[in-house]
Amino acid sequence: MTKLKAAAVELEARISEALLANRDAALLEIDSRWAPLQTSTIYLDATDAAKRNATQTVNTILDRIGRESQIAVVREIANTFEEHTYPTILDQLAENPRPRNDDTAVSPVPVKQTVSVKSISATGIHGVLETEDDVDRYLDALRTALLQALNDDKRIAL
Repeated sequence: MTKLKAAAVELEARISEALLANRDAALLEIDSRWAPLQTSTIYLDATDAAKRNATQTVNTILDRIGRESQIAVVREIANTFEEHTYPTILDQLAENPRPRNDDTAVSPVPVKQTVSVKSISATGIHGVLETEDDVDRYLDALRTALLQALNDDKRIAL
């Protein structure tokens, strides 16, 4: 029983360490998107309400990561932010520009939908990359997929 108790305590400590490491990685990943966005033109040109909404969305996600006790859920929250939430925030900021001070009527420009680069995949490429020709074929297919997304009137968040 003593050995079992010690093993359980050690396992719990390792799980806690892994959870903390995954939380830190998720927070760092989100911050690597959020911090530069706050100084970008799209953010600075948005209405105060749009900025508050974006900030509230990010803070809610950060709080959720801090409270989460399952590693898989922490990873899923970070992935969802990267692939869906961040592009949505970009779209909301772009759709809500702050009125200009020169009193000229600005006709609303249709905003392109933003998609994550992770959601774009090179089609027709299978297996592994073993040669320079394999890399060239993959990059050509990826370029085609990226250009198709742009031609479909979308923006791509890197």
